[in-house]
Amino acid sequence: MLATSMQGRSLLEFIVALACGTLLLLAVERLWFWQAAMHYQSVTDNAAWLDASKLLQQLLQDAENTDTRTLTSGEQQQCVLLPQKNGTTLGFRIKSHQIQRQKYARNCQQRGWQTMSSSLHYWVEDVAVDYLTATANTAPLLLWRLAIKTRENHRFVFTRQQVLQP
Repeated sequence: MLATSMQGRSLLEFIVALACGTLLLLAVERLWFWQAAMHYQSVTDNAAWLDASKLLQQLLQDAENTDTRTLTSGEQQQCVLLPQKNGTTLGFRIKSHQIQRQKYARNCQQRGWQTMSSSLHYWVEDVAVDYLTATANTAPLLLWRLAIKTRENHRFVFTRQQVLQP
């Protein structure tokens, strides 16, 4: 009879140990998934930041031939038209949280705009260009501002100064 009660107690101990082990495994699994989710969020924020940084660099390269003689200041709006030295006008606008570009833009409503950004990692909230005229000591400048929001609702604002050749 003594042997029977010992076997029952060790079976009960085995079941309790199994339950504790299962709870421990579930806690470790939850922690692992949480860390993986945090890593994914970090990766998507970094991808959005890098992609938007490359986008702003492309905007700066496109605007290198801006004609400062016909450019007016105060171009801060959802659509920016920059006159070029070859007589055309380069346009940038935001539509559906993406930046679109048109090489021969006459106005912001016409068709034929090309999308430069993707809404996969981020949405473009604002693109602004201000023009500072040349003085005796400085060259003409374009001041760029690009604001984005990631899928995780993190906001990044990029600002650049672009020196233009008169």
